[in-house]
Amino acid sequence: MGILLLLACVVFSRHVIKSKDLLEDERARVVREQVTEARRSVEEFQAPFCVIAADTFVELGSLQSHEVLRDDPKVRLEYYDSLADVEAARAGGKHMVFLSHQWLANDAPDLSARRLRLRLPRSFLRPR
Repeated sequence: MGILLLLACVVFSRHVIKSKDLLEDERARVVREQVTEARRSVEEFQAPFCVIAADTFVELGSLQSHEVLRDDPKVRLEYYDSLADVEAARAGGKHMVFLSHQWLANDAPDLSARRLRLRLPRSFLRPR
């Protein structure tokens, strides 16, 4: 009887270990899929990445909304749809600076140009 009980414990233990290994393998597969999807989603932007030439940006004198810049025929905006496009532009010699800010009023991003002056390196700013 004792041998049968010992044999049943061994069989059950092997089953538990095999089930645990299968669950761990499945979990690892799910994590790999999640990482792959996360990498893919980072390479494709949710919206186009829009840039403006630094000298044009500085000449604006204040932060402007995207819609205003887009509709201004004197302003040339460039759009990138993926990280690969941005990397290709950088490899071609383009330099980019990302600027994010909180609008200070509902109808204008920076009425007094205070945020613009805080964010631009001094070498970009010209005396007014």
